[in-house]
Amino acid sequence: MSYGGTRLGIIGGAGALVSKLFSFVGYTGNGGTLKVETSQDISGSGGVVWVKRTDAGTNHHLVDTVRGEDVFFTPNTTAAEGGDTGAITFESDGYTWNSGNGLYNRSGNIYSSFSWLINEGFVDVVEYTGNGANRTIAHSLNAVPTMMFVRRVNLATSWSVYHDNLTSAAYRILLDGNGGENLRTTSWNSTDPTDSVFSIGTDGGVNSSGAPYIAYLFAPKSGEADSGSYSGTTTINTGLDSISLFMVKRKDSIGDWYMFYERSGTWYHLKANTADTEATGLISVSGGDVTLSGAASSGNGIYYAWEGA
Repeated sequence: MSYGGTRLGIIGGAGALVSKLFSFVGYTGNGGTLKVETSQDISGSGGVVWVKRTDAGTNHHLVDTVRGEDVFFTPNTTAAEGGDTGAITFESDGYTWNSGNGLYNRSGNIYSSFSWLINEGFVDVVEYTGNGANRTIAHSLNAVPTMMFVRRVNLATSWSVYHDNLTSAAYRILLDGNGGENLRTTSWNSTDPTDSVFSIGTDGGVNSSGAPYIAYLFAPKSGEADSGSYSGTTTINTGLDSISLFMVKRKDSIGDWYMFYERSGTWYHLKANTADTEATGLISVSGGDVTLSGAASSGNGIYYAWEGA
């Protein structure tokens, strides 16, 4: 059983598969082979799939077509990539789980799936090898990324996050933690990304000589995604017609990464930096306008919104 948005857009020009750039789907695990239909040509376009069991405290599960079908990350932890050979098959209309691991497909358990297509001006995934020196890395967005998740893949280390509404490019925030932004002059080389490259410094989390790295790059494609900053309970106008996923993190102090999504008329949230179960509240959404409340509205922060439905 699955449930989720149905907004479609054309990917790849005339005659291409009708597909969504971003998709949210909820599903119930069956412990075996399970098709999750996202209305996305993940096998053809490439993509990123983020899954979390919502009815229990289990880790998040992140896979992508660049690293391949046999490896995964748990983005709420510092763990290196793990192996799960043959667990997932990327397909032209979504993906299929081929086994019953509790992270993504245990029988009777409830899951939320968030998936992005790799697409010009929207999302890119870049692998690179560190060299320990200030440098630039090429990407294929043909647009300026406003958020990046970067980490070493073969060692336990934190996820370094760039967002263009942090104090400057020299600051980072951690995806796997709840702390505020911190100045890392060696991390990003103090230079904002461009529409063709992003910069990294000598920090081991992003550029240790000879080490393998992965970078997930997000751009605010018109009508599909928006990013920015917020202050307290001030209403945020994203400019989108509707919102399928709203991700928010306080930057000036301690605060969790909230992932808000709507299911059957109710807004739920997970915390990207914890294994917590889903909960309700802390957000009000009207079209593309968002008002945060409670713990999610404290201080000043950053956000990313994706339409997809």
